[in-house]
Amino acid sequence: MIFLLPCLLLIAHVEAIVRQYYIAAEEVDWEYYTDRTFTNAIPHDPYLGLLGPIIRAEVGDRIKVDFMNRATKPYSLHPHTHLDKQPLLPGQKVAPGHGYHFVWDIPTTTKFPANQSSLLWVYLSKANAVADLHAGLIGPIVIYQQGYLTKTSPNSMFPSLAGGQVQEIFALMMTTDENLLNEDEHFLESNRMYHINGFLYNNNPDLRMYYGKPTRWYVVSFGADEEDVHTAHWHGSTLLHHGHRVDVIDLTPTSFEVLDMMPDNEGQWLFHCHVVLHFDAGMTAFYQVEKLEYTGEEGWDK
Repeated sequence: MIFLLPCLLLIAHVEAIVRQYYIAAEEVDWEYYTDRTFTNAIPHDPYLGLLGPIIRAEVGDRIKVDFMNRATKPYSLHPHTHLDKQPLLPGQKVAPGHGYHFVWDIPTTTKFPANQSSLLWVYLSKANAVADLHAGLIGPIVIYQQGYLTKTSPNSMFPSLAGGQVQEIFALMMTTDENLLNEDEHFLESNRMYHINGFLYNNNPDLRMYYGKPTRWYVVSFGADEEDVHTAHWHGSTLLHHGHRVDVIDLTPTSFEVLDMMPDNEGQWLFHCHVVLHFDAGMTAFYQVEKLEYTGEEGWDK
């Protein structure tokens, strides 16, 4: 697997907010970096698995990404848009040991569905699009309406939702083929991984949310063939999706869905793909709903 590694520097301009990220691709276990030297590690939530760093911005912002390729093959980093089939993209193939400075402007005309303050996009490597995707080069981009992002403290590097009242969860449902060049059909199937964020059979790290705290789920389904049609199902809760209350949604091979949950059922619950083949092959994960009870003995009210 190839892992993507970041950092952020926020710069204010009169014409736009510039959000600066530093991301590297390495053929090692993922680590995250905080500055342009790519040497200072920052925490990465374990449940995100193989997903790259989360890039956040508001409409009208400018995103700058300093990308460093520390792998052994050419890679790149581009947002996935409806213009995906351009014959040549700037920085489409960044050679090993080299870097590239990407600049993405978020249109002020970006449209949001009714009652939805954010959109989900992704970024990918386009050097060898299919192989790079299956190597794990994918990460989320969240675009918010203006005024939703803030810094948690004056020295904080990463933007977050104002007030911190909404928890955000990211889930990639994908079938990863680790042996694209092997012609043995049975060998291919044995190395086809049906996963959520790179985890199989509920072995995901702790994914915890809290009773009564609004939680926004960003669900990505990405793939290159008919095997990547999924049906995401939540046990123990319902969610709002485009004004409808649901506990299941259908995902085509390229889907970016945003759903809102109000956790109100304590315990450990299953999140999985309802396609039988995918369920049997391990596309399942646990999430935990915890109810926090305050007795007053904590001293927080003093």
